Amino acid sequence: MASKHNRIQQTKNNVMTSWEWLAFLLFAVFMVIWPFQYGFFNGAGLHSDSQFYFEDKTYYGIMLGIPALILIVGKFIRIGSWEKRHFIALVGLVFPIQYLLHYYTAESVYLNRIMVHNTIFIYSFFVIGILVSGSIHTLKRIMHLYFGIGSIVVLFSFTYLFGNNYRLDALAYSDGVRLTSIFTYANGYAAFLLTMLLTAVYQLTSETRRSIQLAYGSMLVPIVASLMLTLSRSAMLVLPIIAIVALLLVNIRRQLLILIYVTLAFLLSLTIQSMLSEKGLVVYNQIQASISSDQPINVVSFFAESSITGWLSLTVVSLMMTLLVYLISKYNARINIERFIANYFRLVLPLLLIVLSIIIFTILKSGFLNPVLPKQISDRIENFTLNTHSVLERFTFYKDSLSIWGENKWFGGGGKTWEALYDKYQTYPYISSQPHSYIFDLLLDTGIIGIVLIGGGLIYILVCFIIQYSKQQLADSEYYLLYFLIPSSVLLHSVIDFEMSFGFFSALVFFCIGVLAGRQTSPIWIKARPALRSRVQYGLIVIWGIMAIVLLIGTTNAFSAHGHYTSSIQMIQEQRPLNEVNEELKKGLDRVNGHPYILYRLAKNYMDAYTQTKDEQYLNPAKKYTNDLMEAEPHSTGAIKARYHLALATQDQVQTSHVLSEAINNYPYEISYYEQSIQEHYQQWISYVASSDKSNQLSEEEAIREIVAIFDERAQELTKLSDKIGYIRRFVWSDEIKGILSQLKI
Repeated sequence: MASKHNRIQQTKNNVMTSWEWLAFLLFAVFMVIWPFQYGFFNGAGLHSDSQFYFEDKTYYGIMLGIPALILIVGKFIRIGSWEKRHFIALVGLVFPIQYLLHYYTAESVYLNRIMVHNTIFIYSFFVIGILVSGSIHTLKRIMHLYFGIGSIVVLFSFTYLFGNNYRLDALAYSDGVRLTSIFTYANGYAAFLLTMLLTAVYQLTSETRRSIQLAYGSMLVPIVASLMLTLSRSAMLVLPIIAIVALLLVNIRRQLLILIYVTLAFLLSLTIQSMLSEKGLVVYNQIQASISSDQPINVVSFFAESSITGWLSLTVVSLMMTLLVYLISKYNARINIERFIANYFRLVLPLLLIVLSIIIFTILKSGFLNPVLPKQISDRIENFTLNTHSVLERFTFYKDSLSIWGENKWFGGGGKTWEALYDKYQTYPYISSQPHSYIFDLLLDTGIIGIVLIGGGLIYILVCFIIQYSKQQLADSEYYLLYFLIPSSVLLHSVIDFEMSFGFFSALVFFCIGVLAGRQTSPIWIKARPALRSRVQYGLIVIWGIMAIVLLIGTTNAFSAHGHYTSSIQMIQEQRPLNEVNEELKKGLDRVNGHPYILYRLAKNYMDAYTQTKDEQYLNPAKKYTNDLMEAEPHSTGAIKARYHLALATQDQVQTSHVLSEAINNYPYEISYYEQSIQEHYQQWISYVASSDKSNQLSEEEAIREIVAIFDERAQELTKLSDKIGYIRRFVWSDEIKGILSQLKI
């Protein structure tokens, strides 16, 4: 009877409720969509049309917050008593509120609006994590799903390497070909692969069915090979750190198994690494040749010789790894490791790993193993110093971030403050829409208050889990270990990079953090009046309902405005009448008021029409939309361009000079503004020479001298930079400007 009762109870525990199935389905939709939308990259910005491309990619993720909030309301409306986890869900509202406070006052209202919607989406996944935390079966299924979809992504990524498929920037070059995959960013793909590696070794060392272990083991080589193909130095740095943390949290048997599996995977992957890299380099060079000659990119068949040899090599080595996993898992239980090794040794092994990592790194840096290492990896390791372009560049970003932070120390400047202001504060002419650090991103957006509340909250939840786990205060604690390791690895990686700007990573991290927070189930407000508890409960439900409505309206408007804008571009290419194009743009502006790209396009369209026809009916709308753009997004490059073109069109020399002077101040390393300003003054100088106006002639010369003096001062600062730092934007005079300065003897 007792045995029958246990079987019934076990079956009951394995049954998922309808709400849990819906939560699982939501996560399934999330996993299916993100690979097709660049990981929901929040790359919208104020600098170029290419950044506008990412706006709808972000909103494909944001829209998933709507069903998430509906699920939250449906679950929360039935809670009978308050627990600490419910209070954490309430406190978590501080995350979106930090951005909501800047709704009308942010450095970029447009970008902050996107961040308001994005943080609501992220917060909704955090609360879903809290509410689903008690269902072990759901959490298991979610991790199997995560790894399953992730494995498809990993295998599909090799189609870019072997030339079977093409995506712009899926392959990059730096010390060798780099696989960037669907993220089109090598470090982002590396961060994802770290989570996949952690998931694989966790499942391989868990007490689970051998068939599941073999499924996970078969992906070890593709994951590790892909990780090495990213050539990510930050991943090289994070991997040993997160490995040490993982080892400290498991018993000696699992420690040894983890080290064995990871070591074997790396050794086997190294046998094909040079071949994979060489094939990728051939494909990369072919792509660059096609682009440079303006030819279509050719892809090859899966069975083409250049492709099939790569796939066969990868398959053979993966099968070898799978066989090793089978043998290890088969004989693992038969070896009584604990009999020979004392329990305290579980602390010794991580310490040995630290020492071993230092020794291995020293040997690798010495070049002793270069003859046996793939060249691209040995070159990358050789450049693993603080005196490299990427490291020095990041230090510059962080230093410039502190200058920006000084403008809004306590509450920050709102969403994507870096993108709005970095031009003004940069200390050399780099181009980067990201500060390459989640810490500095949060600091600039939300200030000291945000760092303390948001950063402190994340640390609090992670530390609480560690305490509960170490004291064995959690039932089924082993099942939650992976939900600790995944966000820890991503957050650690994002200290020196911008993974958290991908909606995929931020939602994943906050979902996992929510799962950990959901383990804090101690009752609270036991003595509080039922009426008070009800008011708080239904107050939260109302807030979540409002959030869902905000996301529904926000995503609908964003997709609509995006559609009208792209449609207007198509209409321009088709040479449709101006009034039709502008009506299409106005429809988009009705959906997203103050949209900088739409405002700039409207201002430009009317300005071009006025320039061509000199018809006054186009001038007033041009002025209106230019002023609207300047008021809505004063830091956008479009605002400067629109004002400049308007001043030119109206032949307002005073305003032209003023706009360019302002541009030089706000964009200190944009050489085009210096040159345009000199050209404007030079044209005036020519007219004064023709009219023999000596006084104004000298004034124009003096104005040019002042511009040159500003340029020289900033150019002098660049000479102090390390020769390791290179920059894309030039900061030297063109031949035309050199001719003007020579003529004026300046």
